Amino acid sequence: MDERPYEGSEDHQGSDIEHIQNEYDWSSTNPSVAIVETVAVTLNREPNKLPPLYDFIDPDAIDALLSRPNSRGVHLSFVYAGVRITVDDDGTVTIHPRGED
Repeated sequence: MDERPYEGSEDHQGSDIEHIQNEYDWSSTNPSVAIVETVAVTLNREPNKLPPLYDFIDPDAIDALLSRPNSRGVHLSFVYAGVRITVDDDGTVTIHPRGED
């Protein structure tokens, strides 16, 4: 797994990133797709211009873990494309500004 900013990008770990939170229904949207969509909007980039999610974390594992019918208490945090992300079992994808814990 890789925590470096992706090649050709600005360093998006600065204060220019806002706290963004999106809600999804995991029964109709794969968590891995929601993560890429939310990061793309945050960074004002097309999703296909971001690095592959699998270079940072296993998207199949995320989808399996969060899409289980009775998943409770699942909370994942990781860095992707230079931003810190939190994904919860309730369908929430959050982008955190640098220094926000």
